[in-house]
Amino acid sequence: MKGMSKETGKELEGLEHLKQSIIDILTTTTML
Repeated sequence: MKGMSKETGKELEGLEHLKQSIIDILTTTTML
Protein backbone atom coordinates (compact mmCIF):
# COMPACT_ATOMS: atom_id res chain seq x y z
CA MET A 1 0.00 0.00 0.00
CA LYS A 2 1.28 3.44 -0.87
CA GLY A 3 0.33 6.88 0.29
CA MET A 4 1.69 10.37 0.72
CA SER A 5 3.02 12.01 3.84
CA LYS A 6 0.86 14.97 4.81
CA GLU A 7 3.88 16.66 6.41
CA THR A 8 6.50 16.27 3.68
CA GLY A 9 4.56 15.27 0.57
CA LYS A 10 6.90 12.33 0.14
CA GLU A 11 5.63 8.87 -0.75
CA LEU A 12 5.02 6.47 2.12
CA GLU A 13 4.82 2.70 1.89
CA GLY A 14 3.80 -0.17 4.12
CA LEU A 15 3.73 0.44 7.85
CA GLU A 16 4.51 4.15 7.63
CA HIS A 17 1.48 4.71 5.42
CA LEU A 18 -0.68 2.50 7.63
CA LYS A 19 0.47 4.33 10.77
CA GLN A 20 -0.37 7.75 9.32
CA SER A 21 -3.76 6.50 8.17
CA ILE A 22 -4.62 5.13 11.61
CA ILE A 23 -3.52 8.37 13.28
CA ASP A 24 -5.67 10.36 10.82
CA ILE A 25 -8.71 8.19 11.54
CA LEU A 26 -8.25 8.39 15.31
CA THR A 27 -7.67 12.15 15.33
CA THR A 28 -10.42 13.11 12.88
CA THR A 29 -13.53 14.44 14.53
CA THR A 30 -16.87 14.31 12.79
CA MET A 31 -19.93 16.37 13.52
CA LEU A 32 -22.77 13.99 14.21
